[in-house]
Amino acid sequence: MTGVHAAVFKAIHEGKWLTIEYRNRNEQTTRYWIAIRELQLPRGVLVVDGLHLEQLTVQELSIYLDRIRSAELVEGSWCSVNEALVADMEENPNKYAALFGSPVNLRVLDYLAACNRLDSVPYKTDYALIQHLDGDSFSGGRLPLNDAQFREIVENFQQRSQCPASQKLCIQQLALNLISVDTQKGLYVLAYRPLALDVKKRELRALEEIVLCREFTIQGEKVSLRQFLDPEDYDLLDHLEQNLERVKGPHHGRQPAAPGRERHAVPGCHRAGHPCGPGL
Repeated sequence: MTGVHAAVFKAIHEGKWLTIEYRNRNEQTTRYWIAIRELQLPRGVLVVDGLHLEQLTVQELSIYLDRIRSAELVEGSWCSVNEALVADMEENPNKYAALFGSPVNLRVLDYLAACNRLDSVPYKTDYALIQHLDGDSFSGGRLPLNDAQFREIVENFQQRSQCPASQKLCIQQLALNLISVDTQKGLYVLAYRPLALDVKKRELRALEEIVLCREFTIQGEKVSLRQFLDPEDYDLLDHLEQNLERVKGPHHGRQPAAPGRERHAVPGCHRAGHPCGPGL
């Protein structure tokens, strides 16, 4: 399975957009973001929603898989999964063998990559805020974006995808900062809720799972969540969703957070290595 085919396979199953370089019939190379809606065999035609990266408009396109020169998942993006297509690929793998070979090998690699992330201690290098957004702006777990906000996120994601291979560890994770503490060496994010960009609807979607950062590295020094909680409160972390307000209450924490840093805006968290979720 080639890199392009592997990226397409993962995008179909994970519900993510792809950033691609595509050679059209005039032999010109263009860049798009695409969300795969259908895969038509045997010619390998993809029916997609295509995002024009200059105009930021979305339209339906039909493109040929073998004309895609490069493809990479847009991490942090969201699109609906074609469940019927996924089920057909699961039930009739021979129909898709010419395109994807054996999907088992790809799933094994994904499993090993996930294990590697879970065995890593995250560390923070920088963070930035998306202007005029905060946790109270969300309604029903959704937040519509204006034109400037949407362009800012798309441009940042696209810049990340074009980083040289030597800088691929520098990633960007959109997240809603739920609990954080200002330390002398930087901001320690204790817990956050990942966000995904729904490109077609131009909105951010808050994912259900809260990510707890039990350990964090700031400027080379490992920091533990236990430094900010009393021992009798450790059990609160086992059910963080229900105990969120108690954990971030004013009587918790041996080092107080700076005003306004708890449940702060929507950080575009620039991190080296991994987002702060792994290692839990």
